[in-house]
Amino acid sequence: MTNIDLPFDDEKQRALYDLWNEARGDHLLPHASAIDPIKMVNLLPEIAIFEYFSDDDIRYRLVGTLIVERFAMDPTGRNILEITSPNSIEMVHQLFHNLLHRPAGAIVHYKNTYTSGKVAPVRSILLPMTSPDAARPRILSLHSRAHATAYDNAQQATTVGTTTDEIIWLDIGAGVPQTGQADG
Repeated sequence: MTNIDLPFDDEKQRALYDLWNEARGDHLLPHASAIDPIKMVNLLPEIAIFEYFSDDDIRYRLVGTLIVERFAMDPTGRNILEITSPNSIEMVHQLFHNLLHRPAGAIVHYKNTYTSGKVAPVRSILLPMTSPDAARPRILSLHSRAHATAYDNAQQATTVGTTTDEIIWLDIGAGVPQTGQADG
């Protein structure tokens, strides 16, 4: 498969994409077991792997220590929709559906609101993978957070996707969805 130009300059996200691309070889998607964690030790604190059970059940399978620290809790095993802003749930449904059913990669710019009330922009790259259980594909992701842009009231739990600013689809060999539409 060919390498693509990422639409921004982020060394960690480029490194993750390069590892993912190397692991897939001549296949459209890499098998989850082909991703070597030793090759991405410096990325692990900001890595999350999601396991897709259905459009309404997308669980954190593995969560890096820096993400756990930011969230002030470990979301491993939890459905991302449980901690997603109600305003972003439909977007998350469409995002994960398209990541896996097209398939395509994505770079997403959004804001999270943390327990402290800190509102900070996050830029994530999400890349689909196959898994040992073909019925439950996985998504490899890396989440880079910038400094807080605002403060809100403290809250009991982190809210993912308080706002979504942009989704940039990455054509990994199967095309990209039209903006705002879920492929069927």
